[in-house]
Amino acid sequence: MSRRALPLAVLVTAGLLTGCAGSGTSSGVVTRAVAGTSATVSGRVRVGTNPTAVAVGAGAVWITNNASGTVSRLNAATGEPLGSPLRTGAAPTAVAVGEGGVWVVDATGRVLRLDPSTGARVGRPIDVVDPAGVAAGAGAVWVTSRASGTVIPIDPRTGRAGRAIPVGSAPTDVAVAGGYVWVADSAAGEVTRIDPVTRRADRTVRLARGQVLALAAGNGALWVVKTDSELSYPLELLRLDPRSGAAQGPALRVPGAIPVRLAVGAGSVWLTDVGNTLPPHPVRGPGVIRVDPRRLAIVGSPVAVGGEPAGIAVGAGGVWVSSSSAGTVSRLGPIAAPR
Repeated sequence: MSRRALPLAVLVTAGLLTGCAGSGTSSGVVTRAVAGTSATVSGRVRVGTNPTAVAVGAGAVWITNNASGTVSRLNAATGEPLGSPLRTGAAPTAVAVGEGGVWVVDATGRVLRLDPSTGARVGRPIDVVDPAGVAAGAGAVWVTSRASGTVIPIDPRTGRAGRAIPVGSAPTDVAVAGGYVWVADSAAGEVTRIDPVTRRADRTVRLARGQVLALAAGNGALWVVKTDSELSYPLELLRLDPRSGAAQGPALRVPGAIPVRLAVGAGSVWLTDVGNTLPPHPVRGPGVIRVDPRRLAIVGSPVAVGGEPAGIAVGAGGVWVSSSSAGTVSRLGPIAAPR
């Protein structure tokens, strides 16, 4: 799961959706760090221009090259390119692997399906108004539509879009966790739960006075990056029950700024940090932050992966991070367990 970078959103008031609405407020905020190695860069490969989203699956790493209008494939075992980049059309922004395909969202409002073995285009594009995020799982492909405030389910067998599901004012990121589909509303500071069987939004959980910026599933939880400030600082990482959306423990304060991406795997939670050069906050270089989910603590120092880390995914024994300004993808690994 992944999406294009978001502009700073204005805090708005949103109405609750159907079903039971609740609060996922955490029991406080902590700042924790432990000794250890965050990760090391074991390889780096040049891809297209302005690589953004990254996904791992079907033996490959898939990267959307936003300015090139292509998707690059890397061998997940070696990191080597698999043929030439695949032409997709204007500005691919998000990619997901699952439900028998590789699903690519572009800025023109299309969802493309690629064959996971060959990368060849399969079927006709599916039109979605202002698509943002995509996730594959629970029997369908789920695409958020910001302008319409909905999620569009796509049947992977027929390639047809189903009935739009209303979810809020500005749905962006989407993830499958705990047998449900979870959607971030970047403007209202909420996450919404969709029942994949009934195709209805049945629960809304308010998490932030500001924005919910990223979602990822893994390690038995739904992980959320949020901010309570309209200035997008500081950021907090929150662990939610993947079925109810209830907060599990305090939030962890982490360095970072918009845009931020999130991935879970290899026994850790991983966040991109685009860095900071503007006062009054300390100067930070761009990098990747590793969090130990058991102790809810930042592990070691951020690892440098090049300017403007834009996409991140975990799989095949490594963590894969795109650098949009450098036009590269770095592999972090092998990953040792947090001490």
